[in-house]
Amino acid sequence: TIRRAISGVMDEADELLVDEVVDVLTQHRKNEWIDFHNMRIIKYGSDLHIDAHITLPFYWDLEKVHAEMDRVDELLNIHSEIAKVEVFIHPDPCLPELCGHCLVNNCTERKAPFQKKIEWNSKDIMQNRKMSLG
Repeated sequence: TIRRAISGVMDEADELLVDEVVDVLTQHRKNEWIDFHNMRIIKYGSDLHIDAHITLPFYWDLEKVHAEMDRVDELLNIHSEIAKVEVFIHPDPCLPELCGHCLVNNCTERKAPFQKKIEWNSKDIMQNRKMSLG
């Protein structure tokens, strides 16, 4: 089919690679990483480009946000099986709707009680939306 013929040319998700990235993020997840979403992985030869959104506490200052994004970048490069991972992370502030699954301990800004931890998976993390309890 045409799809098979152009799959190597067009950007197409490598499911095993996406699963590997999600596993690394999950294994090293910090409570302050409220959500990951809109993740895209593109291969350039032996290098990878990962673009994603991370939701962090809205009350963090810019320096703390950038330090956390650097930690994610470092984590993905340390655990990569290939030469280099170029990581671009867009920070999003948390919203009251996310309080129900936020793992931040003793949050003074919490608007709703904790309900349950949302487990990240390849399908959801690639969606262009923040996760919810629904």
